[in-house]
Order: sequence, then structure tokens, then C-alpha cells
Amino acid sequence: MQADWAGEIEKATVRLEHSIRFIAALRSSKRRRRGRLDIFIDQIDDFVTVVEIKATDWDHISSNNLRKLLATHRRQVMRYVEKFLDDDHVSVCAGIIYPKAPDNKDVKAQVESYLNDHALQVVWYADS
Repeated sequence: MQADWAGEIEKATVRLEHSIRFIAALRSSKRRRRGRLDIFIDQIDDFVTVVEIKATDWDHISSNNLRKLLATHRRQVMRYVEKFLDDDHVSVCAGIIYPKAPDNKDVKAQVESYLNDHALQVVWYADS
């Protein structure tokens, strides 16, 4: 999936496996915090783009675990978003790519609704 993004978008460099350092977290903790973005697109106009790729097969996730897993994905991406908002003072476009949409249309709608409600774009790779 990452190879499809390699190069430039709108004259901004696309960085794969981009390491970041959480500066704000360092102020309140002695522990060094780092992250690794699957896809990072350098600043275009007034925003950067962060994209996380998840290998989740929603057809094999129980309905009891659906929201818990979504919350985990959301928290991870939002840590990246907050880093760029708080430390770098730049707007962020954020999203998650999943390999394919679930067969169950209700599950698909739940995933999209949950993440969209938290300002995260969802892409189903097999559909793109």
C-alpha cells in the first residue's frame, strides 16, 4: 500500500515509515516518546497529512470488540495529529487505510461513522 503513495503529492514529499518525536510529551515525562507514521505528507498550504495503515480484517472482529478496536486506532492517529497541532502548530488531515471493506454493510457503516465522527478519513484500499 505504501508504494502507491511514494513520491510527491502537490509538490509535497511523501515520507513512508516517517519517525516522529513527541515534544510535548517529553516536557511532562522523563520517558522519550517516538512514533512512526506509515505515510506522512509534508506541508501543503497550511496542513500536513498523516495516514496510518491497518491490516484489520473487519469480517473477523466480533461485534463486542469493534468499538474497542476502533478506539485504539483512533487514539493512535490522534496522538500523531496532536503532535503536529501542538508541537508544530500546523493543521492536519488524518486518515486510516484498511485493506478491504467488511462484507457486512452495517459494520462498514459503523467503522466509517465512528472514525468520521472523530475527524478521521477512512479508505478501503481494495475499493480505491
